[in-house]
Amino acid sequence: MQGWELAVVAGVLLLLFGGSRLPKLARSLGEARTEMDKVRKEIAGEGPDDDDAAAAQGAATPAAATSPVEPVPVEPVTVEPAAPLPPPLPPPGA
Repeated sequence: MQGWELAVVAGVLLLLFGGSRLPKLARSLGEARTEMDKVRKEIAGEGPDDDDAAAAQGAATPAAATSPVEPVPVEPVTVEPAAPLPPPLPPPGA
């Protein structure tokens, strides 16, 4: 973008959202980008960065929250076979 195009976009944003809403909009866009980066790293198998996670939470995670979760016992489920399919329809015009 050239300088004048950027100025036009900034002017339109200022008219649409007003001066008080622009900082809130920029903050929410930054938070959304941070969250998307974190999810993209988790999907890629890198896992979340410990430094970024601690900074985002503002404090260390309690030891109880990092303990492994015990599996919940589940009763086996029996599934009956589905009813047979009806015969196919004859072709049109037959």
